[in-house]
This record gives sequence, C-alpha cells and structure tokens, in this order.
Amino acid sequence: LANLGRIHLKRNEFAQAETLMQKSSEILKQAVGEDHPYYASSRQRLSDLCCARGEYQKAEELIHEALSIDEKVLGSEHPKVVELLTSYATLLRKTDRDAADRNVADRVMSLIIMS
Repeated sequence: LANLGRIHLKRNEFAQAETLMQKSSEILKQAVGEDHPYYASSRQRLSDLCCARGEYQKAEELIHEALSIDEKVLGSEHPKVVELLTSYATLLRKTDRDAADRNVADRVMSLIIMS
C-alpha cells in the first residue's frame, strides 16, 4: 500500500496517495505498534505527502512524530534519524525558517562527522 501511495504521490494524485498511505500507517500501527521504526516510516511518508500539498504544519507534526519514535527506538545517531533530520531541515527551508534550518543542519553535520 505504501509503495502504491508513493506512486500516486509522484503523479500528484494526492487523494489516492493519502488513502493508501493512511491505510498503510493504520495497518502498521496495529501490527507493530506506535513505537516501531516501520510505523515511524509511515508517518514520514505522510509528512512527505503533506509537504507536497503545502500543508507544512501537518507535515512538521508528522515528521516530529517519526523523529521521536526513531530517536527513542534506534538512538539519536542512527542513519534513519539523520535522514529524518535532513527532511526536517528541508521542510524548515521551504517555510523560510532559516535559523531553525541552520540549527537542524548543524545537528545533521555533527552526527555525520561523529559516525
């Protein structure tokens, strides 16, 4: 379902993408629980969809949710956390929050250097 959702997202078919991604997220929540990296990935995909729609506040809420899960489960230095932080920095840049973007980008760079 998630992969089909991504295909619809790439085609700018947002309603179809949302339906599939939401269903995928619900299934993952039931199957693995809310504190699992798979569920976090489903929240990140929904954040990408919201960002593509220009729904930046909702996108930010979803990316924070995914980041919180992955940091707790995988650790703050995990490559998946770096990926999420990079996505978050991109979102901040799109919403003209340069100072916050620089802070997140600095955190990403320090994690990359440490690894």
